[in-house]
Amino acid sequence: MCPLVVHCHHGLGLLYVAIGQHEKARTALTTAIELCRAMEMACWLPQAEPVLARVDARWREGKQSSLFV
Repeated sequence: MCPLVVHCHHGLGLLYVAIGQHEKARTALTTAIELCRAMEMACWLPQAEPVLARVDARWREGKQSSLFV
């Protein structure tokens, strides 16, 4: 069940990115990454960490547009 929770947080993070809610995206992706590390599920980290890095970079630049455009 725990891997499903990680997958759900990752999916929510992607959804929030797509609709421009970067703070919620950051929270969901950070939670997914923390859970991955706690459960030693390194296979999910390469998928979640780059998206979080893009969210952080866009947030610092002040851009509110979607990261997928």
